Amino acid sequence: MKGDNSCSQDLLVYHLTNHMILLYALKATRFSFTSFTEPPPGLIVPDIATGVKECLVTTMERILDFYQSTIHANCSKQSIFHIEYSCSKLHCFISEKEALQTSEWVCDDHKLTHTDGNWLVWNQDKKKVQCEQNCPGLSEDALNQIPSDIELLRFSMKCPSSKMFELVTYLEMSEEWDDTSHNYPNDIKLAKFLVLSNMKEKKRKFKALEEALTKMNLSTHVLCQVRRVRKAETDIPVDYLDLIPTDEILDTLAPQIGQVFFQLGTAIGLSIANLENIQSNNPRDLAAQNREVLFTWKEEKSVKPSLHVLVQALFNIGRGTTCLEEIMRNIDINTLKASEESGHKSKEAIPKQITVKHVPATLKSDKQTPRQGNITRPSRIPVAVKKVTPTTKRNLGQTNLPPKGKRSDKS
Repeated sequence: MKGDNSCSQDLLVYHLTNHMILLYALKATRFSFTSFTEPPPGLIVPDIATGVKECLVTTMERILDFYQSTIHANCSKQSIFHIEYSCSKLHCFISEKEALQTSEWVCDDHKLTHTDGNWLVWNQDKKKVQCEQNCPGLSEDALNQIPSDIELLRFSMKCPSSKMFELVTYLEMSEEWDDTSHNYPNDIKLAKFLVLSNMKEKKRKFKALEEALTKMNLSTHVLCQVRRVRKAETDIPVDYLDLIPTDEILDTLAPQIGQVFFQLGTAIGLSIANLENIQSNNPRDLAAQNREVLFTWKEEKSVKPSLHVLVQALFNIGRGTTCLEEIMRNIDINTLKASEESGHKSKEAIPKQITVKHVPATLKSDKQTPRQGNITRPSRIPVAVKKVTPTTKRNLGQTNLPPKGKRSDKS
């Protein structure tokens, strides 16, 4: 993500991709946030939109709290910001509280009608698994997209093993299924994912999966769930999650993950080609496979290799986060901070009660960056965060960080 101060001193433009631009504008007490994209609005991913909004509001609140604490000022116990949604002309506004209580809104100045889909997309329940009762399924624009590796992984986990032969028959991939299931007779979960990953090479789209599910008399709403990201919950304290795990943590975690290195590698963004190389280098050593996956991910750094990313990946593949939580109970946060600040592999991650022996890993550089799905405009109605007058006062000298043991709300 790169930024530039274009247009005016009060305008900040961020380019997320070649097709998506996020626009932040500050005018008086209103901070406006909107996006401009080339792809059509049918490609909206509500979880991403909701996460962006939550991060924006939380960041602004913490920045303001910090500055006010430096001058020993007081502010409201409640948030001093409230959220509004604008009309498509970026002029009229409706508060979030009002918007979430109505199915449509006619703006005052332009008399334009806006439906609730324009603001509900910013308020996705990321813990919900099933679709809403009136969910229409994926739009035509979404159905015409080629699934990413991560989306195919999610689909493979939701597709019953007993239905795979029928599915690949409709997808015209029976031969690939025979070969893959023969090569992985003891790992049907991996076989399902690998055969479906061929859809990318064949440029098969979500539409093909929808048609196959329809012929199988299965719900096509599973595709909605495939494009949805469920938020992981963990007992690891929130202030740990944005930090990078040390080599010792990864070494200790590797033997505890089990036979899911391919799924884990995909979930944290490694390419299938790179994962196949790792498997070839360590054909009979599961711990070594997991270790090389984790160290390759940490060294690649196309996305910050934080504990939060690792927690979400373990959750996404169904492994759970208990194994990582047990390791983190013995690690002091200052060790993580010192390791990250040093800029190199730390050998000083000393647990509070036990000593973890470091086992060096063989590193394989992954020259391929993870393929990103199309990131699209979350809404035609931008979000504006407006500063309001404080009502109740509190002392800001205290920290904002949640206490240890609180579950993470990060998306």
